[in-house]
Parts: sequence; C-alpha cells; structure tokens
Amino acid sequence: MFAMGELPYTNLVMIYGLVQCTGDTSLNDCKECLNSTISQIQSACDDAEGCEIVTGSSRV
Repeated sequence: MFAMGELPYTNLVMIYGLVQCTGDTSLNDCKECLNSTISQIQSACDDAEGCEIVTGSSRV
C-alpha cells in the first residue's frame, strides 16, 4: 500500500510526500504506523529540505 501527495507550503514552495506500508501489514495497522511515524516528522527532520523515516512496517 502506498500514497503520494503534495501541499502548498508557501506561494513558491510545494511539499511532496510519499507513504508506504509493507504488503503484510493490515490496513488498520498501516494507518496506525503511518500516524505514529508522521507525528515524528518535525522532530526527526527538523528544517531539512528532504527527509525519510523508515520503520519495520512503513516508510514516510
């Protein structure tokens, strides 16, 4: 399972994203894993221009 998207950050800057769960992860477990991982973005990525967080079941 995966999803991609983009959001405007400012008039000149877009934020692009991709989230993915492993194939053996149920939909509910995938949502929980992604929500947990996404909540870590600010502290893990700080002001980086690009960032990736990989867990055992998901990638953001």
